Amino acid sequence: MPFRKKDSPFWQYDRTITVGGERYRIRGSTGERNKSAAREVEEAEVRAARIRLMHGDTSRQLTLDEAIGTYCANVAMHQPSWRTTKYQAKILLSCLRKKTALATIDNQTLTAHITRRRATVSNATVNRELQLLRRVITYADRNLNARVPAIDWRALHLSEPKGRVREMTAEEEVRLFQHLREDMKPLVRFCLATGCRVGSAIALEWRDVDFSNRMIVFRTMKGGEHHAVPMTDALLVLLANQPHVTAIPQVFTYLFRNNKRGKRRPFTQSGWNKPWKKALANAGIPDFRFHDLRHTALSRITRTNGIVAAQALAGHADISTTARYAHVQMDDLRKAMETAESSHTEPTRKISK
Repeated sequence: MPFRKKDSPFWQYDRTITVGGERYRIRGSTGERNKSAAREVEEAEVRAARIRLMHGDTSRQLTLDEAIGTYCANVAMHQPSWRTTKYQAKILLSCLRKKTALATIDNQTLTAHITRRRATVSNATVNRELQLLRRVITYADRNLNARVPAIDWRALHLSEPKGRVREMTAEEEVRLFQHLREDMKPLVRFCLATGCRVGSAIALEWRDVDFSNRMIVFRTMKGGEHHAVPMTDALLVLLANQPHVTAIPQVFTYLFRNNKRGKRRPFTQSGWNKPWKKALANAGIPDFRFHDLRHTALSRITRTNGIVAAQALAGHADISTTARYAHVQMDDLRKAMETAESSHTEPTRKISK
């Protein structure tokens, strides 16, 4: 019988069948919200599995819709980037057709998709959509015993303009905090100190803050991996002074303005946006996004302690991802070279007539 999985909108199935004296377990998401429809999908999966197993094929034939639906229900829905993933999934299902067999998708199919998408969106957007498809296929291969295509992802990758790195100056930082709302300052200071994304910061819970071992664990990092950073003295003071509201697991909360009792609520995914933009405008800080706090933190760490330390703070698996912050080292080196050049005096030479 189909069953509900915690935090999933779809009915799931988990059955054990016997074929040729051998027992096999088949499980996954039906991709259906209606129980009756889910029961029909489950029975169809059981029949298809029996046929495949009778012919010696132990892998599953998934449609693109089933693969994306299962990945979203079990992985993507629990990540800070869920809204973006949901939008990208709709694009893939619309362009590639949701009932397409996952195993039949090849480079030719994706090249045609890329051509259509490039007419309306940037190369970076197309690349992010293909990255989602790659994660879905990898998940289906590792967790769903599904037939998956062999795709040359490198051949499909489009060139992108150099990544934007906007670092906040010391003067801008002072002005920003002069105009920020008091209940928002801890969130901004935390992001500026840890280099974490705003989604990870607002999702941080008290269970992830270990004062004894002075450790902070981010459980909702991009990609679904957990990432731990040490707690500095400044972070210890900041977190210790955060109001610990009963029944609210999140660390960062704000004062609910329409409540005379000063009731607090956790920040939402976009609830910080309006006061943030207002503070930037009042402080006279142009062209600065909340994500640039992460750029600022990592650039500063790179400058003081090198790119390896920045990689550890960011939680990047590949140091090439962190390489965009190496520009600060080049800037400092250039200044040092220019200083040396200006202080260097060429020896005078006597010119014989």
